[in-house]
Amino acid sequence: MAEGKGMSKGCMVALIVAGVILVLVIIGAITCYVYWDDAVKTSMSAVVDKAKSTVAEYPPNGVDTTSFNALADTFVERFEPGELDAQEYGPLMTQLTQALDDDRLTPEEIESLREEMIRLYPELDRFQPVTTETDTMEDTTGAMPDTGSTM
Repeated sequence: MAEGKGMSKGCMVALIVAGVILVLVIIGAITCYVYWDDAVKTSMSAVVDKAKSTVAEYPPNGVDTTSFNALADTFVERFEPGELDAQEYGPLMTQLTQALDDDRLTPEEIESLREEMIRLYPELDRFQPVTTETDTMEDTTGAMPDTGSTM
């Protein structure tokens, strides 16, 4: 009786496919490692550009959009992920993505983003606050006049 000559063809094909997949995963991991800084810079640039377009499309009251755009442009030019630890710029990326969830930015969110950008790059403090206090009165249309009586 003849003994088996080795692995079956199906097992051999499965090992070859598994080997090819393993090689592709290793190549992908190396590529991500090598181009990590470029990927982070591109992501940050895309999110900041989205914030700029959101502010332009839906300008919040009391926000100087020109100042915000200048700050955002300078930040993107200055941003180098290789200079910073991921824990340093991570909060800004998180703030940006959370703030853009509703496709609107409030003056408070914009000011918080400005402060976070300045925390990362203190030289950006030359940009004045992009929000301004408005001395407008609250809209009381439809409010009942105060008659001075208590109920």
